[in-house]
Amino acid sequence: MNKLQRNKKHDYAVQAYTIFPLRVLLIYWSFIVISIISPSSVFGQQSQNNDSSSNKVYKAGIPNVPPIMYMDKDGKIVGFSAEVLEAAAEDENIQLQWVNGSWAELFDMLIAGQIDILPGMQITATRQESLDFLENDLYMMWSELYIPDDIDLNAIRDLNGKKIGLVINDNNADGFIKYIDRFKLKYEPVYFKSHKLAIQAGRRNEVFAIVGPMVTGNDDFWAGFKSSGLYFNPTNVGIAVPKGKNNELVNKLDIRLALYKADQNSIYHSLYQEYGMDGPADHNIVPQWVMYAFLVSILIGIIAWTFVFALRIQVNKKTYQLKQYSETLEQKVKKRTEQLDKQNKYLKKTFQELKAAQTRLILSEKMAVLGNLIAGIAHEINSPLGAIGACNSVVNHHMNDVVECIDDLSRWFCADNGPLLRMMLSESIIKQIDKNVPSYKLIRQSRIEIAQQLENADITNCYEIASFIIDLKLQDSWQQYIGLLKSPDACEMMTGIVNIANIFGCCNTIEIAVGKASRIIQALKKYVHIDYSQMESPQKKPICVRDGIETVLILFQNRIKNDIDLEIYFGDIPVVSAIEDELNQVWTNLIQNAIQAMDNSGALIINVYEKDKGVIVEIIDNGHGIDADILPRIFEPLFTTKAPGLGIGLGMDIVKKILDNHNGTINVQSQSGKGTTVTVWLPVSTETDMSA
Repeated sequence: MNKLQRNKKHDYAVQAYTIFPLRVLLIYWSFIVISIISPSSVFGQQSQNNDSSSNKVYKAGIPNVPPIMYMDKDGKIVGFSAEVLEAAAEDENIQLQWVNGSWAELFDMLIAGQIDILPGMQITATRQESLDFLENDLYMMWSELYIPDDIDLNAIRDLNGKKIGLVINDNNADGFIKYIDRFKLKYEPVYFKSHKLAIQAGRRNEVFAIVGPMVTGNDDFWAGFKSSGLYFNPTNVGIAVPKGKNNELVNKLDIRLALYKADQNSIYHSLYQEYGMDGPADHNIVPQWVMYAFLVSILIGIIAWTFVFALRIQVNKKTYQLKQYSETLEQKVKKRTEQLDKQNKYLKKTFQELKAAQTRLILSEKMAVLGNLIAGIAHEINSPLGAIGACNSVVNHHMNDVVECIDDLSRWFCADNGPLLRMMLSESIIKQIDKNVPSYKLIRQSRIEIAQQLENADITNCYEIASFIIDLKLQDSWQQYIGLLKSPDACEMMTGIVNIANIFGCCNTIEIAVGKASRIIQALKKYVHIDYSQMESPQKKPICVRDGIETVLILFQNRIKNDIDLEIYFGDIPVVSAIEDELNQVWTNLIQNAIQAMDNSGALIINVYEKDKGVIVEIIDNGHGIDADILPRIFEPLFTTKAPGLGIGLGMDIVKKILDNHNGTINVQSQSGKGTTVTVWLPVSTETDMSA
């Protein structure tokens, strides 16, 4: 019994009580007795009312939005929302008269009360102000941006300046406008009365993309278009009626829809399965690999944050120790000098303490420099990881396309043109590795020229085939495949070849990105490596100066690549006998000083060559230079000309001590306003130099 009928019986009871107060008790007991003996006699009026209401014909709108909902050429209603409404009306003895039209037309008719009910309406706060909806919604729908098959949308900024097709009174269009306005993009909206008109305009290249509902399954209605991968505006979909009207109809359908949802064997769930919605669950918009990548990125972020936090603690600790040591060092040296004659016994112990302090000082300086570089290093690692993620997405997309046409590819490769098709694929794969990308203007000109030549050769779909030739980078050799291009399946064959070639191209990009990330990680690992077994008594070994300089330059890549012109010359040099960690600290301090002297912008030249039975390393910058009156003091501890926070004056002192320990020399030539040249000389390795 619905709410309206209960209210009606209540009104009869009140009326009886008011007019016939003496008969209330008798009517009450009579009602109970009769309902027990013959329930049909009590509820006869209700059945009669139902029968009378079933005689009314309700006008129901059927929008022409295939494959979601439409009326086919035989007048049959097709689409999940419409078929559920049709089944519910039939079960409730409700007669429906279907009115076909565009979405915009039916929406206006519903507002004006010209139709009584409209299924498949996305529920929004704005629409609830002018319409009523059934309490039980049908499903959740996402909005989606569709683009032509021959266009790829790599980033949302690619929509800037483009024409976007929208449908009037369409919630998908409203959701797109709200979503895209957050990115401050300038685009031109073009409105249509229906998705059919918008798609036709898209096929004529009058709009760049079209906004519509996310479609399950395949349909010729959207032929020539594909998903851009941009999903937005998740909205519940229900059945709408004019505001304040057809309450009895709404109550009946709401009850029927609730019963459908509760029964797993109902037509509601059957239609859900038939239309590929996998039951009442929402579509999985986010691919599984994205979720895994997101979890991995969170894990990496936690590890990186923990590493940086621990590193900062160590840097702060070492900095504090260094500050304390610097404050007391001068007093200790002066006091020990005055007592030199009396404390000869402590000379060896003092030397060992100073040597250990120097080792700790070098380690502290290394950690301080690493702290300054860690943000740039993280950025350099993130860039190839981003490229890997993007290529992975493209590979997944093309792999799906290849899988769909695998039977056709097998047939084509085994046909008479199979050898020619394999030769085309092999040549395209080789050319995918070529990173010289021509300008868009040149690509467009080549496409037009090739299309004209194809047309002259009586080849159909000449412009589409010309686009495939450009994608395969065969614009210089396509004539040898003219026989293949005249095949009726030329477009389908080349689509499969393009997908396979793009997969190989993405794999090559991933290989390059992995190599770049690996080099950065290896350089960082090599730089921060500490051999605790040699901290007390480090041993020299033959090393290549070039390897150490290249390691340091990789760590400084983020600060060099943008505004610094780097020139490097490595001659044929022999190995030197050195402690690798200490020598790397020398190159780190000198290169960092050069970058800071140029304010991160200028020219940096590094020359490495053999001279005077040793290896010469020249580091030349065109920075501010050093005044002649302070140049002799640059190796003094705690003397610095840098701004606060950029150094404490120990870098050049550490460099000098390390080179002295390696029997090397350092010479600094500088002119204020013109730059500085630092020349380091290290002796070549000999068998007698293998110990510290």
